Amino acid sequence: MKRNSVLTSIALSVTLSAFLTGCGSNAANSGNDTGNPDNASAVTLNGKAVDGYLQYATVCLDLSKDGYCQATEPSTQTDENGAFTLKLSETAQQDPNFDTAMLLVYGGKDVDTGDDFTGKLLAPKEGESIVMSPVTTLVAKELQKQLKADKKLTKEEIKSKIKAAKERVAKALDIDPEEIDHDPIAEQAKGNDKLIKKALQLQKAVEALVAAEPDEAKRNERAEKIYEALADSLDDVDPQNRGIGQLLDKTFEKAERDEQVKALLGGDRGLEVGAVAKKMAQTIEKRFDDADEQVKREKDFLKKIGVVTREDLKKIKVSIEDGKDADSIAGAISVDDQLFKQGADWSDKFLAHDLDLIDIDVSPELINKIKALFPEGTKIAPGILFRNAEKLKESNDAQLQAVYEKIQSFLNKQKNEEEEHKAQIEQKIIPIKAPMTLYMPHGDGYGEVTFDADNRLSFTKYKLQQDGTFTSENNDEEEDGEYVLNNGHWVADPDQEEPLTYNEDGTVFLTYSNEKGTLYEGKPIAGETIHIPQMRDIEIPMPAGAQMYFIKVEKTADTYRVDEKVRDYSKETPVEISSFDDFIQKQCGTSWFMGNENGGLAFAGTEDATGVYKCDTAATEGQLVHVYKDDNREVHTGKIAGTWKIKNVDGNAIMIVKPYKTDFIKDDEGGIEYPIFALKDGELWRGNMEPEGTRRMMPAYNKAALEAVTTQIQEKWEQIKEKMPLDKMFERPSAK
Repeated sequence: MKRNSVLTSIALSVTLSAFLTGCGSNAANSGNDTGNPDNASAVTLNGKAVDGYLQYATVCLDLSKDGYCQATEPSTQTDENGAFTLKLSETAQQDPNFDTAMLLVYGGKDVDTGDDFTGKLLAPKEGESIVMSPVTTLVAKELQKQLKADKKLTKEEIKSKIKAAKERVAKALDIDPEEIDHDPIAEQAKGNDKLIKKALQLQKAVEALVAAEPDEAKRNERAEKIYEALADSLDDVDPQNRGIGQLLDKTFEKAERDEQVKALLGGDRGLEVGAVAKKMAQTIEKRFDDADEQVKREKDFLKKIGVVTREDLKKIKVSIEDGKDADSIAGAISVDDQLFKQGADWSDKFLAHDLDLIDIDVSPELINKIKALFPEGTKIAPGILFRNAEKLKESNDAQLQAVYEKIQSFLNKQKNEEEEHKAQIEQKIIPIKAPMTLYMPHGDGYGEVTFDADNRLSFTKYKLQQDGTFTSENNDEEEDGEYVLNNGHWVADPDQEEPLTYNEDGTVFLTYSNEKGTLYEGKPIAGETIHIPQMRDIEIPMPAGAQMYFIKVEKTADTYRVDEKVRDYSKETPVEISSFDDFIQKQCGTSWFMGNENGGLAFAGTEDATGVYKCDTAATEGQLVHVYKDDNREVHTGKIAGTWKIKNVDGNAIMIVKPYKTDFIKDDEGGIEYPIFALKDGELWRGNMEPEGTRRMMPAYNKAALEAVTTQIQEKWEQIKEKMPLDKMFERPSAK
């Protein structure tokens, strides 16, 4: 697709993506106080979010009790070590739900595994220093049950119920009630691993139960219900046989006779995979208990636990998707007793973990190729690929080059998240007023974005040329055109500009893209030095007046775009397809409509006696199937790989495709774009749908900062050319 909108098309990549290096704000973390931040009656809470430590996660006091952080609720973000400070204004304290509201954390990244944290953690609001963990989440669910039973309570009564909830959880899990509020990772560093072991057993058992659910919102909803079911069984645990395994047993036994608990666990399928959750908890316990004491004291012990646990959860997800029974799924989790012994070789597992993070298929051949890049005796640790990406880039091996590109995309996404975190900390909005021009990194050049007085946002891309200058680039590709659904009509999307509205709060609204843009002040960068590693670390001093900003783009509604007619290429002369019926049948079973030359996604159908697949062309929803070629280039139909549905959107028939594998729905910056097919003027078109609620944070600069960069590149071009692979940088993709 040519672009999504003038703003969201501006990506952080290639040559000028390092514009920001050394220019971020280092301000301390602060809360978003919804009342008067200077009010003497404000209360400040400090705490930590722990799964591993969750960095850049959102924390709030859930006054509305809806399980989400609303703009009107006190909120903040965790720092790189999972710590947060949350200010509760006098206004917040006057809310009728203040005394019984729970602290909520979601989003961010697990420091131990590098994974995005997709769950939620809760904790009662008690004391001024609070740890939020899977154990406190169970306490919160037990407390919510008690609070629901008693509508009106005094503060002392609520405090008493919090204490009672902690005691019930501690008794069932076999831990000290006083330890629940401790930082489990800090305790482990002191030699007490009991709390972190219980926390991981609890969280990963729940994750195992929801592993196969592809929809994040549904996964979170199910996880919360599972915590509720566990809380409902706390008192059933035998005092002589306490622990996570016993709590899981009692919960699933209760579900056999209590339909309400059974529903919380996910119905019959939830009961079927109960053994999987217990095996997950047992496996974590065994790894802790069997590890050598010296290994437990090493700094990377929890990272090792995180790496193998992530591997287990992936096996569980694949096994469930393949329809295997509970015993087979549980059997996929195996414990290597030697891994946690002193001197064990973790190099293959750590490399596989790094590759898995960037969605690269792991093979022994690839692992060996990577290991050959490092001198003999090099200690392989988690993250080594990200710290040594240049070794991959300098290789002539195409497979290693592909890994390098994936790493760059991953790092750019990570940088985006860090920039968003910094901007949210600053919280200083600059009103967008016409005329205003900003400059933003864009591929191998930069974009000039102008908000003008005619209520238009225009965008011009300037591309780096082979002589070191920058020239505006026209899009000469042949294409059918781009259209966006606006008020029920497919409107030709302007190539270089978009209608906008200036809002009273200083933000702008993009008409066709359904996007709200907010400009945040970054910091003056005059006197600082910018480094551009892709140009062999060229240094560029910033002149007086140089300034950086952040633009936050929020999707306010689902946005549908199409840009290419769907054609039947099986004919000698390709012809346009004019109906969903025709499209579904042509791409059924073994003929894929999305993927590459080795396979992709097709509509799931039924194979007849002649080996031909037939699909129900009258259906309005169904499943997708994975199609692949084997080593002999023969085509096979594999497992179910997603769903599709035709829906009516403002009078237009649109098919939305939702693959299970995120590779098909993520763009280069990690944003979500679902593939779509739509009927327009009697012909079928393809495009994408960006869902409501997605948001991105992007850097921007003023003219003084931009001119310093472009001038220095031109002045030092001869020096740059000697060290850069310009033949690859300027090569153009061949026409299809």
